[in-house]
Amino acid sequence: SPDGVVRDFYTHLDDGNTTRAAELISPQLRSSWGSKLDAALLDVSTKIAKCDGIKKLEVEQDKDRSTEKFHVFKITMTMKSDDPKCGVKNDTIKTFKNDGKWHIHLG
Repeated sequence: SPDGVVRDFYTHLDDGNTTRAAELISPQLRSSWGSKLDAALLDVSTKIAKCDGIKKLEVEQDKDRSTEKFHVFKITMTMKSDDPKCGVKNDTIKTFKNDGKWHIHLG
């Protein structure tokens, strides 16, 4: 399911497994981003690790901005660390269906 792909993506980043996270991104995007993708995922994963990981992940579909092919999700991440720099992070992420599978869409 699209929200399952989003949850798995953040779970892999939380675990520091950027390779598994990258596998959830469409092959076309992976090839066009190349090594920049690895660096971007590592950056996000490192920021999550600096905040001791994700304590709570909320994934809510933005139905107004979603279509049959693209689903837009609002992400709310509560970090484990009490550091004020960590706090709660909000993000928006898109998924799209390609060859019968849901993928993370960056951009």
